Amino acid sequence: MNADIRRLFGGGLLSAVVAVTSLAAAEPALASCLPPQFQPFADDPDTVVLAGSVRQVAGTQVVFDVQLWWGNEPQRSVVIERPPNDPTVITSVDWEPQPGEPWVIIAHREGDLLRTNTCEQLPGTQATVGEVESSLGTGVVPTEPAPSETTASGGLGSLPIIAGVAGLVVAGGLALAIAVRRRRPGNREA
Repeated sequence: MNADIRRLFGGGLLSAVVAVTSLAAAEPALASCLPPQFQPFADDPDTVVLAGSVRQVAGTQVVFDVQLWWGNEPQRSVVIERPPNDPTVITSVDWEPQPGEPWVIIAHREGDLLRTNTCEQLPGTQATVGEVESSLGTGVVPTEPAPSETTASGGLGSLPIIAGVAGLVVAGGLALAIAVRRRRPGNREA
């Protein structure tokens, strides 16, 4: 019997068992995130690092109130597109933020969108913020509202609002001029 066992293990079965065991042990490591290194993002103009809290989650978009910003064009509030969840795999890397939760997020500009990838969100603890600051320096406290804040009234920015108000003033002036003209003595349209 010992000879049979030696032949099985000696013939490659042991190698196969070790390989399968190694893969099974490695799978959870692949499903978990390693903490990101922030320094590689320092020189990328299309990448920002944000610390703040979730205001709202709507589908794949997260409205995020920013307290500290590392990168170009700091804003107080941004909309971040979440990475798509893979419905075929249940892992620990799916990001399911909830309103009020603090996060540190690495986000990448894609046109007008900010997008975050898998494993680029960390709980917004003081330790995490300190880690970002040790890599990227002191973050900026945003003072300018995001374009989404200025366009929250149905997509109108300040210029169209001013034009709309000016149009109403002109229309009101024309209506007043027509009313005065109709009331003049000798005018037959009354």
